[in-house]
Amino acid sequence: EYMGEMICLNFLYDFLERKKEYFYSTKKKDIHPVITGGVQFDRYGIRIMNDNRNAVCSENIELIRQENEKLILWEKILEDIDSYVNQDPQNFVKFAETGIPDAVRGVVWSHLAGIRLNESLFSELTLRPITESYIYIRLDAQRTFRTHEFFYTFDPITNISTPKIESIEKLEKMLIAYAALDPEVGYTSGISFVAAAALVYQPIERAFETFLFLMIELDFRKYALPDLQLTQICALIDCLVSDYLPQLSNHFELLSIDATHYSSAWFRAIFTYNVPFSLTVRVWDLLFLYGHDIMFQISLSILKHLQ
Repeated sequence: EYMGEMICLNFLYDFLERKKEYFYSTKKKDIHPVITGGVQFDRYGIRIMNDNRNAVCSENIELIRQENEKLILWEKILEDIDSYVNQDPQNFVKFAETGIPDAVRGVVWSHLAGIRLNESLFSELTLRPITESYIYIRLDAQRTFRTHEFFYTFDPITNISTPKIESIEKLEKMLIAYAALDPEVGYTSGISFVAAAALVYQPIERAFETFLFLMIELDFRKYALPDLQLTQICALIDCLVSDYLPQLSNHFELLSIDATHYSSAWFRAIFTYNVPFSLTVRVWDLLFLYGHDIMFQISLSILKHLQ
């Protein structure tokens, strides 16, 4: 009943359909990658690897042109975003649903989350004694987004990637600060990707506030706790799939697959792990617009798209 008649968000479904179309039909002349020293990156900074079917497909030139046109409108909105949102909130949400230009994503996310920068909090947290989680933070920080140019440099001749120490250290600082602020969670595998995605778009202090918003305000921290919250969410996804996608549910049942096999990572890492980065940022756009519960519609949209 909560989900209503339209359990599948049309705009996200259309986005996924377009991604599929571009993946299968985009010709080489349409590709618009960034080339750095012989290594190609897509527009999100992810390295393009021919042998990686999960690599994000570069957007074609027409899509980039359309986003640049939208960017002009967003620049006007950002001049006084608060009054714009208050004047016509429905129109703003409808406009933002279509996608936030990558160039202003970090700024818009901060506005949507109502973030008020507290630099002293971050500084104070990083000065606290290092917790027992530090060794795991150091290990995972170096394994996070290994194909992203923000965190790694790539040698096209040797095909060897080298971590960018400054970026890795920033990520470590964010995770150490969070572990100090929330000792009940501390550090668990997966949340490094959440912090890293924010850091790609924002300076470290603002990225930390965005990370806190997702983990605490939207309560994604509960999925990092060793209790039944994540198990209950997976059970709910199973019920929703059974109700709204019965054919897929029967197929899963024949293969002995339940939601813990796929949706636990979606909720724990907030769609930052093992999905195209272009999908990650679109999901985050919707999270900042609608809050935590949009995750259920997004999950069903993806399953409907893939069935």
